[in-house]
Amino acid sequence: MCWRFRLCVRLGGVLKRACSLAAKLEVIAADPLAGVGWKSFSTSKERPKSGRLKVDDLAAVVKEISNAQFNRRLFFTLQLCQGTRIEETCLAKWANLYLDRGEWVIPAEDTKTGVELRTPLAPKVVDMLRQAKARRQGDFVFSRCGKRPITSKTGRDWYKALRSGMDVYFTSHDMRKLANDYWMQSGVDSTVRKMLLNHSRGNLEGRYESEYAWPLMVEAVERLAGEVFG
Repeated sequence: MCWRFRLCVRLGGVLKRACSLAAKLEVIAADPLAGVGWKSFSTSKERPKSGRLKVDDLAAVVKEISNAQFNRRLFFTLQLCQGTRIEETCLAKWANLYLDRGEWVIPAEDTKTGVELRTPLAPKVVDMLRQAKARRQGDFVFSRCGKRPITSKTGRDWYKALRSGMDVYFTSHDMRKLANDYWMQSGVDSTVRKMLLNHSRGNLEGRYESEYAWPLMVEAVERLAGEVFG
């Protein structure tokens, strides 16, 4: 790939993040690049890349997660069981976690797609979150000082420590792909997987979600959590 193209892609990512942050801080009225992505500038389709972690690696990943400090263990477990992106997980707020009904609502401003994500939480994950809430104060689930969320860099550093005990190099995105691959091999419908991963969807799939998909999403999340918690 041409170095000029790589530079443009990198600078574009920096500009997109800067606009998103400025909108969140109300420096600007709205994010002018919300919803803008690769597809906005290219007619070619992005080729999905195979994740470095395979479903056969799941047991080894779970074992390594179990050795982590509680806060990090919760972080990795949330990403694996929910298939959320690293930024979405870093920004997790207690106000958006409805533990009594086992539901996590990620607001549109915290998602990559700019679309709100409503995702079910398995009972074992809810138990971990209750433990975490009893231990700390503040608005954010993952925070060093209680007032601000951890950064994506901190999350990446945690992954660096996690993979140091394994023979395979992987990132948070590979954890997300691992969740998707597990659901796919378990026979979870492709539309349900898209909803869990908050991939872009059409109006028809939006109606499918509201009418039919929630019980299937719950079943998929609880099935994966069953593998994670044993």
